[in-house]
Amino acid sequence: MRPVNRGGIPKKEDGTDKVYTHYRQAKDDLIERLGSFCSYCEMNVENQTDVEHVSPKSKNPTLEKEWSSFY
Repeated sequence: MRPVNRGGIPKKEDGTDKVYTHYRQAKDDLIERLGSFCSYCEMNVENQTDVEHVSPKSKNPTLEKEWSSFY
């Protein structure tokens, strides 16, 4: 498994933290930070279909849109 270092919360143009109203909005920011790789098998994924969560959305719905829970 490749290490996940997503860094701090992405910023908007005005310097404030981005707020995601849906977790899929983080997809481009994650690709920019981590590249298009599967975090499990480390293969290049040209058509990344979804944002994965460190903690499952079903078990921790409060973290569904939190940058710290994405990879």
